[in-house]
Amino acid sequence: MPAFIFYHIFLNFMPVSLICMKLMHRKLRYDSNRSFDFIHLCYYLSKNEVKDDDQRRIINFKHEDEQAVRYFIIEAITNLRFFDFTTDHFIVRALGSNELKANFNGNIGLERLGACLADVFDCTYYPSILYKTKQTLPIKSLSAGDRKQALSGVYAVDTKMFDLNSRKLIIIDDVVTTGATSCAIIEAVLTAYPKADITVFSLAWTPTAKQQEQLRQIAERPMSVNEPEVAYGSRRAEEWVDEDFLNGETFISL
Repeated sequence: MPAFIFYHIFLNFMPVSLICMKLMHRKLRYDSNRSFDFIHLCYYLSKNEVKDDDQRRIINFKHEDEQAVRYFIIEAITNLRFFDFTTDHFIVRALGSNELKANFNGNIGLERLGACLADVFDCTYYPSILYKTKQTLPIKSLSAGDRKQALSGVYAVDTKMFDLNSRKLIIIDDVVTTGATSCAIIEAVLTAYPKADITVFSLAWTPTAKQQEQLRQIAERPMSVNEPEVAYGSRRAEEWVDEDFLNGETFISL
């Protein structure tokens, strides 16, 4: 059975009781005046001495483990069914450090995720509209500033394919940390199509060390690692001030 048919069947016949809303919403700072919607499924707690289930699955997803790839595809489909997909939505993916253009031999997990989302939600997965002008070094060990510099001007958009000014674009990635990759892609898109409507979707987000410590303090509560922070969606939300975001110490707001 082709994969997309399996996911169609899963989505259409899955009992409502099995749906566990895990989508978490944030704002990804692009510059001092603009932020973009950023949604993710779980946390990647890099400072944990002991890896939790989500961290292990993300690592396995990156290593193209079949069970992990299927797990996150199902989680994404289950939760994004509440996202307002239309036929106007375009999906692209972040490119690996060695990739100049998307191909199935590149990031296989993200490639399959993008294709399945497009098939299930009747939109378009077209990652080849995005390309890089040069290969880049892995940015995992770089600081936020060095990541931004390493990716500056690297991404570009093929303007001969589609007019993204009339489309809604979803950028997918496995992990967002500082947001440098997403912002580099956003910069390339806005340079060619300044009216593009952009959302970033990632399997996981890596909070800052300070934020991870805050999450560890509430980690004893069941499923807290997969729930929004205390302030999100609560009566305290309007009073919450994310000082890291306001002071420019992180590009992503709690």
